Amino acid sequence: MVASAAATSDADAWKKIKWNAWGSKNVSMKLSSTDPNIAIHPSGKPVPKFVSFIQTELHGAADSAPPLKKTPSITLQEAIKRMPAPVVSKAFLNDLQLKGNQVVLDAEARLCHTVGKNYRDLWRMRNGHIQRPPDAVLLPENHEDVVKIVDAAHKHDVCLIPYGGGTNVVGAVEPDPAEVSRMVVSLDMRRMNKMLWIEAESQSACFEVGVLGPDIEEQLSRYGYVFGHDPDSHIHSTLGGWIATRSSGSQSNRYGEMEDMIVSITMVTPRGVITTPRAPRAVGVNLKEVLLGSEGVFGVVTQAIVKIQEKPDVRRFEGWLLPSFEEGCEAFRIATTKDIHPATMRLYDDDETRLSFSMKYKASFFETLLSSGVKAYAQKWKGMNLDKVALAIVGYEGSKDDVAAQKARFHKFLSRYKALCVGTGAGNSWLEKKYDLPYIRDFLLDNGLWADVLETCVDYTRAISLWRDVKQAVRDTWQKQNKRGWVGCHIGHQYKTGICLYFTFAAEQAGENDIEDRFLPLKTAAMEAIMRNRGALTHHHGVGYEHVPWMERYNGKVGVYVMQVIKESLDPKGICNPGKLLPLKDDPAKTDPENDSAKHAAMMFFKMGVLKHVVQPPPQGVRRSKL
Repeated sequence: MVASAAATSDADAWKKIKWNAWGSKNVSMKLSSTDPNIAIHPSGKPVPKFVSFIQTELHGAADSAPPLKKTPSITLQEAIKRMPAPVVSKAFLNDLQLKGNQVVLDAEARLCHTVGKNYRDLWRMRNGHIQRPPDAVLLPENHEDVVKIVDAAHKHDVCLIPYGGGTNVVGAVEPDPAEVSRMVVSLDMRRMNKMLWIEAESQSACFEVGVLGPDIEEQLSRYGYVFGHDPDSHIHSTLGGWIATRSSGSQSNRYGEMEDMIVSITMVTPRGVITTPRAPRAVGVNLKEVLLGSEGVFGVVTQAIVKIQEKPDVRRFEGWLLPSFEEGCEAFRIATTKDIHPATMRLYDDDETRLSFSMKYKASFFETLLSSGVKAYAQKWKGMNLDKVALAIVGYEGSKDDVAAQKARFHKFLSRYKALCVGTGAGNSWLEKKYDLPYIRDFLLDNGLWADVLETCVDYTRAISLWRDVKQAVRDTWQKQNKRGWVGCHIGHQYKTGICLYFTFAAEQAGENDIEDRFLPLKTAAMEAIMRNRGALTHHHGVGYEHVPWMERYNGKVGVYVMQVIKESLDPKGICNPGKLLPLKDDPAKTDPENDSAKHAAMMFFKMGVLKHVVQPPPQGVRRSKL
């Protein structure tokens, strides 16, 4: 066993991240200062076709579309003025036994820990609809600090919300506005970023769970290993967040999903500390699986033993064109059943393929000529309709010989499906831009538009019907609103029995009632389409508050009751991330309609960003104290 030091950092991570957008403060996608029809990628390179693409999708033709409308965010200072005054339990703060710099009460820190990073979150921040920020931010530095915090919170009835990288897109890190009298604390875990030990013999390592994705890989790389979990949020998300939401990364075919990659979990609950066994298999009920995906409602995860693998010698990514999404989906299904399973397999439908093409940098003359030749070959010799083609990205990892063998087998297999390999250029371009989608979303928010995502997993029998039904439900919603929009989808993960479908949609902003009039009807229609086709509420984003309205239908009332009983046992006062994952428990003294009404009234899904639930803050300088 080898011990290790922490990842280095010269400042707390929250200070480097934008409060009203994705990512680091100095990174964004913008319009060109010289040409309003050209976007500038965060790398500084021009993306000449993207603005035209989105204008065409929303207005029918770029030439007749109105110019993009600037919709800037309010300032940080104005946002702070609009924050409600905090509820402060002096007795709780006095009992903490933490260092001074581990307890942060200033307004900017509270604001920066209020929401995650979905459209609903950022629209509210940018427009000053700040309903319930945390009352304080605590910065634990080790497991023992978390034990002290949870014990004090249980004693003084203070709510705790674990906060990793803040990248969550389902509302899992936001305080419940129903908590008007209890103090709510955001527990920023990112100082807990050490690898505690590594064991080469068992290919395992133990980490504190506040460690960010790049820092996990950096610490393991010193010993020649990788973790291999690479979600689109990788740069800014943490191990604890991945555990809390049952995360899945883009190389899941090789490394597995979070439930496959975790050996053991340590969780601090109001009832005490749980450490799950680290043997290769569970005995009886798998306690680790019970805690995975619990989103902080049972307690706070502090440490995890993870599986590690030797760093691959070769990584190769390449692009393919298939005649249609339907044919590509069938090809991926058969490949998976035959164990032809490269590390990464992504398939984009026709709408997302066009988006991908629109995000190309300005090409050289040779690149343009080559691209034209590929398109001509696809049409003439492969018989492809370029309006229907589906782009696939395939990635191989391993030794040089392993990658060569994987590539040869996959190429031979796809040759049966009129597929065309377009080379490593497309694969490398995807790899370079795989973390870009949130920056595109922020660009749209700056320019009168909006975008958001949702994902699911479903068996192969219903995959294509679900894909069609969700897209049609979204388009029907826009038609009822007399609006146009764009919706695309890709397959991100494959299994023997089914796939993950990931949807992205974009439309115009409509004003101060955007959430109630535009977002909620669209999200509800999409979720109902998923439910009709027996899809999962989510694949890897988690439940948060966004999917609570469907939890009983998905898991059954008895299934949800089991989870509620576990929560009551571990968290009898309900201080652990209230309002997330689970609906209210039925009151046996009430009728079913009365219980259903009470659940609906309590759900954050129907409140956050809806103007009638946004209250004006009390005058500045007023602090609500709880002795």
